[in-house]
Amino acid sequence: MKILFLTPPYSIKERYNSKTSIKQGYQPPLGLAYIATFLEKKAGHEVKIIDLQMEDYTANELIEKIKEFVRVIEGRITRIK
Repeated sequence: MKILFLTPPYSIKERYNSKTSIKQGYQPPLGLAYIATFLEKKAGHEVKIIDLQMEDYTANELIEKIKEFVRVIEGRITRIK
């Protein structure tokens, strides 16, 4: 099975809340990387992560990237505060 994770282009302040002490820099989606590694190595899935905080895709470019990887799209949005 092909699994695609998309991370939204949140700023660090939006992603980690306004009380964070992080002033600048980039925090990669390590949680997704751990999950992707598990899914690839233990379950045999093909996994890709598109980190929109780092990629500068237009909406059409993003759609094309998604279509290149998967044919069936099922969406889940989770935001934990």
